[in-house]
Amino acid sequence: MVEENQLFTTRQLSEWTGVSVRKIRWFDKTQLLKPYERNSSNYRLYRKQELITLLIIIFLQFFGFSFKEIRTILKSPSFDAAEVLAVQARVIDRGIDQLIDVSGILNCISSSINKSQPVDIAEIAKPFAIITEYDPKSWFKLFV
Repeated sequence: MVEENQLFTTRQLSEWTGVSVRKIRWFDKTQLLKPYERNSSNYRLYRKQELITLLIIIFLQFFGFSFKEIRTILKSPSFDAAEVLAVQARVIDRGIDQLIDVSGILNCISSSINKSQPVDIAEIAKPFAIITEYDPKSWFKLFV
């Protein structure tokens, strides 16, 4: 359990999250993730709040956002970490549902091909429609 006022070093953040020390330092240098403070040895120290921000940065990067877009989201006056994480979870859930739909369609098409049965062109087109409709960045507009 992380205490609210507990401070963490860059190394601890790296060990817990799997994000390299070098990348965390780069996030500081580029103003994406500023440490809460520096100690007398000039080590960067982070709180729970910065840990959550790091999580958001990594998720946004995973979704294909550029660092410029990530910075825009983080600096937005309407930025709310809890809301961003909740929206990201819904986007992932929607993506999972769409992938399950595509998987089912592809399995049906594959089965038809294996049985040398005719394949309906409309069935072949369905996965394309689902995939092109999916936009993991669509919620970005809420925060800019």
